[in-house]
Amino acid sequence: MLPGRGPPGELLLMRILFVSFIGTSSATGMGKWTYRLADCLRSQGHEVTLWFSEDFPLLRRSGRLSVILFPLCLAMRLAREGKQFAVAVVHEPSAFWTAATRAVGSTRVPPIVCMCHNVESRNFADLRAATGRGLAHVGFSSRIKGALARRWQSDGAIRLADHVICLSEEDRLYVEKVLGVAASRVTVMINGVTNDDLAAGRDRRHFGKRLLFVGGWIEVKGRFVLPGIWREVRESVPGASLTVVGVGVGKSALAISEIDPQGLGSVNVIEHIREDDGMRRLMTSHDVLVMPSLSEGSPLALLEAMASGLPVVASRVGGIVDIVTQEENGLLFDVGDIAGAAKLIRRVLENPNIAKRLGDGARRRAADLTWEKTAETLLRACERAIDHARLPRDSR
Repeated sequence: MLPGRGPPGELLLMRILFVSFIGTSSATGMGKWTYRLADCLRSQGHEVTLWFSEDFPLLRRSGRLSVILFPLCLAMRLAREGKQFAVAVVHEPSAFWTAATRAVGSTRVPPIVCMCHNVESRNFADLRAATGRGLAHVGFSSRIKGALARRWQSDGAIRLADHVICLSEEDRLYVEKVLGVAASRVTVMINGVTNDDLAAGRDRRHFGKRLLFVGGWIEVKGRFVLPGIWREVRESVPGASLTVVGVGVGKSALAISEIDPQGLGSVNVIEHIREDDGMRRLMTSHDVLVMPSLSEGSPLALLEAMASGLPVVASRVGGIVDIVTQEENGLLFDVGDIAGAAKLIRRVLENPNIAKRLGDGARRRAADLTWEKTAETLLRACERAIDHARLPRDSR
């Protein structure tokens, strides 16, 4: 397997390394993303190696210091082992020292593609703005810790990498305009769905009043927005129910924190769900997906819901707007607009014809977003990274 170009429009097979300092579980969003793409690339004949946090056992015991130590340890490991790979796709916060090593002329590490699932400094800016509106809380200590331990590495990795992948046009503009990366070094990629995701929604016929939220119980996913939306929907749509999935906390924690205790009787909490089939059953047994995020990349929960024919009502932010077209395959509301979101949800829950039209449109849109297309985009980005690495340093 060689790292270069094939004939025009064709890539040679490559040895590709994926690096993310997360656990090996495919139940997390980033874990699922990694395994989906790796399987797709392998099916095309590429050789893919995955490095997760389990591959760095000493660092796993270093606690919060791992945020600072892992990028340095990764650079040292790639200096020893990197020549076996044509290219390395490294999650944004972890790529700084490796990209810096390459930037000063080292050829011991492979070309670096910096993978931005949601550009950290832009995401932090979104959270700070949301804090001013009471939709999040970013305290002084969080601002200092992020600046000292993480964001400088993330922004530096983006600036120094051979190529950058973003999951939204919003991130692309930020990377080019704010971080100063040339447009030729940035690729926008939309995530995909599987044939099983699409098959799950094939026989959807009826719609009721069941609302679904999927995501961690964290501020960026709309932790302080969803309770207000649910309160307004519950008060105006008799018989409506809400299922909250993957939040990592139980119903009592939701009651103590944000969810109105009077509304908990109609809320079902599933702390974790690890099987794809289980998630597909949830998607097909509910009637609207609500995604009140403050910042997003290319959310897998959104794509999988659309593949199942589930109507979506989501924030107009990040990669969501690259996927959802208003009134055609979903409904969008401004970030933090609780009344607007509730109004759209009521409209879908109370009008089965609208629900079916949006669900059918969502499924058609998802059918065009396959992991094969995602893998093709990633391979082109890898090719551009290799080409950039071959340029003389003074012409990059």
